[in-house]
Amino acid sequence: MKCFEIDFNHILQISMLNRENLIVPRLHCSRRVSEYILYIILDGHLELLMDDEVITLVPGDIYLFDRNRFQKPVRSTNCEFFYIHFETDACTELHLSEQDYVQAVQQNKTDFWKTNVYGTQGYRYMRVLLKQKTQVSKGFLDYLVNTLENNIITYENNDLQRRMNISNTVAGILMRIESTAIEGGTQTGRRGRVYHTVRRITDYIRENYLLPFDSQDIEKALLINFDYANRIFKKQMGYSIIRYRNILRINTAKSMMLSTDQTLGEIAEKTGFRDLYYFSRYFKTIEGISPSEYREQVLKDQERKEYEKDHGI
Repeated sequence: MKCFEIDFNHILQISMLNRENLIVPRLHCSRRVSEYILYIILDGHLELLMDDEVITLVPGDIYLFDRNRFQKPVRSTNCEFFYIHFETDACTELHLSEQDYVQAVQQNKTDFWKTNVYGTQGYRYMRVLLKQKTQVSKGFLDYLVNTLENNIITYENNDLQRRMNISNTVAGILMRIESTAIEGGTQTGRRGRVYHTVRRITDYIRENYLLPFDSQDIEKALLINFDYANRIFKKQMGYSIIRYRNILRINTAKSMMLSTDQTLGEIAEKTGFRDLYYFSRYFKTIEGISPSEYREQVLKDQERKEYEKDHGI
């Protein structure tokens, strides 16, 4: 199965985004594709020859045509569709099995969950892995229509800010398509159930990590046995539920130490630790130094960088 991995740290350069309605006897154009083109089929069907391969698309199909292939119609058909032409400096072609595809997408999301929300590490996982062909539901197709209708590119509404907004919107759409594409692979089977359970646990922790909660709260909120939840969570994420919660707390505390003048005791209380002693002990376990040492060290580094910048060093 052909897939495309697109890195969103490189901006999507959208050249065309519009809606087309082919009516017999009108033919789709013949051309050599110089950009990536995403087709979203709304009604009717489309039959295209790409080099020596016949591709038939029906309503709900989303197909990503890669560059440097010759495209021509097989015959005239009625078809309504959206098309998005784009270019990017960071698109890699892959060939994966369905299982490997689902696993790769899940692993990327899991690695993103582990990053510090206050840092930049999460951007290394800011990418999408798309199947060349995906079939989506009518409800999802309606979402795409509503979104794309508001982002059609014309000469009248083409300015820099709008073009940037369209690029971001398309990136968001591609991420939604990726999530839709793995639903079929994760709805059935134990691996899929485990992944979705871990995602539910992760969402719960991220929403509540500053609040006091224990194993009983998780069991009540998620209707799951805590020992089982903790076991599968640790296998997927690499650490226990409580450690993950405390890592989020420590990351928040680090941000507060550098952006406010609150005391360590105040920060400990606001980030959910029961006292300064426990906060300091856990902070040192994760960071290797005490909170006061961390604050002093990072602030000194910031002052040094500002001095070097001001003096051209």
